[in-house]
Amino acid sequence: MALLAAGALRTASSVVFTLGALGAADYQIDPSDSFAGLSFLRDGTYVGVGNSDASLGAWITPRTSTSGDAYEIYFHVTSGSTPGGAAMDTWLALSTTRVVSLTRTTIGADVSSLTVQIRRVSDSVVVASGTIELSSVVDT
Repeated sequence: MALLAAGALRTASSVVFTLGALGAADYQIDPSDSFAGLSFLRDGTYVGVGNSDASLGAWITPRTSTSGDAYEIYFHVTSGSTPGGAAMDTWLALSTTRVVSLTRTTIGADVSSLTVQIRRVSDSVVVASGTIELSSVVDT
């Protein structure tokens, strides 16, 4: 495999995997709740939710509606809060949507830094890796 760009790898079959610095941030004023999240979908895309920053793109190209069936995803917290949603530190099938998120319901801030990896199910080879930054803030 040849390195294309930060977080992008091309295999011999012309499939490109892309994960780099991803994230989502949400900033709200009390009494509103804050939610920041990032979803990895079966169709090969990722979607962030947040009102001030949210990643959007594809983790595999080309992609189909069932691209994720051949892959697994792994999340690991490197600092900050443990996000809700997907389990940490275990390989999870991408045949279903996987979400990592932070929700803040009181004044304050929750921040989480994670590493993310995607591997092929057939041979357990990691084909992409990157980082995720989540930030959920409720202010006065």
